[in-house]
Amino acid sequence: MKPRAAVIVFFALAQLALAQLPSVPGKRIETKRAAAGTPSLVGVSGTCKNGDVREIVVKVANVDSSALNNAKVQGHPPFTVVSSKVVNGDLHITVRGENPTGAAAQYAAQVPGAERCDFDVKIPVPGQQNGYNEIYPSAKAEQSDAYLAAQKKQQEQNAKTQAQIAAAQAQMQRAQPAMDAHQHASVGDKWTVHWASGQTETWSFAGMDNMTHMANFKGPGGDVKIMFAGMFYTIMQGQCAMMAQPDGQGKVSGKTMGGKCTNNGAFTASVE
Repeated sequence: MKPRAAVIVFFALAQLALAQLPSVPGKRIETKRAAAGTPSLVGVSGTCKNGDVREIVVKVANVDSSALNNAKVQGHPPFTVVSSKVVNGDLHITVRGENPTGAAAQYAAQVPGAERCDFDVKIPVPGQQNGYNEIYPSAKAEQSDAYLAAQKKQQEQNAKTQAQIAAAQAQMQRAQPAMDAHQHASVGDKWTVHWASGQTETWSFAGMDNMTHMANFKGPGGDVKIMFAGMFYTIMQGQCAMMAQPDGQGKVSGKTMGGKCTNNGAFTASVE
């Protein structure tokens, strides 16, 4: 058969096949295709809250509303999904945020809880009995009311404590000049020290130490710090520690207690 004759025969057979199709008045036959692509997460709005119920809105592209209606939504602890529904093409998830240990309000007041809530959303694939696509939306989580209340109470307590400390420091500063004057009067202006070894040295008052509030004295072996504690004297000379007690009539007796001392052992002193 020649090529041109073969083409004519093909078209004739095609017209015959079309003539055998049923005729539907006012309609035409169309071939529908499924939408291309898989569901994809577009955005999430709303926040979860520890110890409260909130609603999260999830926007999904490339998904049929009926498939989204049948989606299975699961939350991650401490958040649980109460319900989910489709509104205007978006998935609305109602989620409850339990306290960090459920009903343990005391623990909830100490721990802020999760910083975000995560969800697993399984969307059925049309035409497949066990097929599904999965997306993983997440939202920010707010701290629980119990935790916020405890934090506020703690801040108020801290502020109160700081105010008390500041008031005590101010009172000490106002009283310090009188205390220094009393300390100066208690330790005198001049110590003539006689060591058991036979050596004698003189310590002369040189002012009050602003940091330790001990009396500063100058001596041949270096600076000496003296404080009267009511029943005894504490004495520091460099790394040498000494203790002494008043014997009355301006007389003092004491001894070295440890450290690196120029003179060691017992001593007596006259205080002027």
